[in-house]
Amino acid sequence: MPEQRTVTTAAELLPFLFENWPGMKRTRLKQWLKYGSVRVNDHAVTRHDHKLKPGDKITIKVERAPRADVKPMPAGLSIVYEDEAIIVLNKGAGWLTVATDSGSGRTAYAALTDHVRGTDVRNRVWIVHRLDRDTSGLIVFAKTEPYKRILQQNWHRFDKTYLAITEGVIKRDSGTLRCFLNEEFSLRVRSVPPDEDTREAITHFKVLKRTHHT
Repeated sequence: MPEQRTVTTAAELLPFLFENWPGMKRTRLKQWLKYGSVRVNDHAVTRHDHKLKPGDKITIKVERAPRADVKPMPAGLSIVYEDEAIIVLNKGAGWLTVATDSGSGRTAYAALTDHVRGTDVRNRVWIVHRLDRDTSGLIVFAKTEPYKRILQQNWHRFDKTYLAITEGVIKRDSGTLRCFLNEEFSLRVRSVPPDEDTREAITHFKVLKRTHHT
C-alpha cells in the first residue's frame, strides 16, 4: 500500500501524484484517481485538477479492483473454460483471432479484452495461438505473460483435433501430411520450402465419412 504524502506547496492533484509516486505507472494512478482510491485528508477525490494546499494529506487506498460494466461476449464467441491462468474461447467462423496488417473486421482478441476489462480495467489477455477467420473452434488465451510463454514453449506437446469438410476426392482413408510453415510479418502463415525460419507441421488425417461425390 503506498504511504501517505504531505503537500508542502500548492499544486493540482494529478501532477502531485505523478511527482510523489514516481514508481507507479501514470495510467495506474489515473485509474486510482478515477475510481475514488485517492484520498485527500481521508476524503475520496476524483477530480484531476483538485487544488491542494500545504498540509493536505494524500493517500491511495485501493480497497478493491476498479469495476465497470461487464460486456457480454458478442454472438459467435463464448467462454467455455476459465481459471487463474487461461481463458478458453469458442470462436465461430467469420471472426479473426487478432488483427492483421491487411485484414479488417471483428477480432476475438479485442472482444475478449473488452469483456475482461469489464470486471477490472487493468485486466488483459495474451494470445497463445490463432485460428483462421473461416475456422471455428477453441482458442486458448493466457491471463498473464508468464503463462503465455509456458503455453507457447510447450505447444508442440498438445494434440490438436480438427473436423473438416474437404473438396475433391481423398483416395486414402488415413495418412500423414507434412509441410513447413512460415509466419509472415502480416501474421499470414504460408507453406514454404524448409529453412531455418520455418516450422514443420505434421497432420495425421482419417476419413470419417464419404459422400457419393467423395
